[in-house]
Amino acid sequence: MSTARRLRIAEEPDPQRRLTGDHWWDPDRERHLRDHPRHCPECGAAIDDELGMVVEYWEGEQRIYHTWCRACGWAGEVVKVDRVIGHEPEH
Repeated sequence: MSTARRLRIAEEPDPQRRLTGDHWWDPDRERHLRDHPRHCPECGAAIDDELGMVVEYWEGEQRIYHTWCRACGWAGEVVKVDRVIGHEPEH
């Protein structure tokens, strides 16, 4: 059996595995799917299962997305903020 065929077999979903339904982690899963970065902050390329990686982890109450972009090779952390205070340089 070819390597490509073995990989396709391994990627097929298990019909016995529930991907939806009532689980205690459903609210977190839904928030991750809603809030995770969809584009690379460096080059703007789309980040999906084939074009990068987004892994969510937590530090206390802060949600952090470790992100990797296949298009440009950028890797870093993306953090949602509620408020940004900046300055405008004098003209």
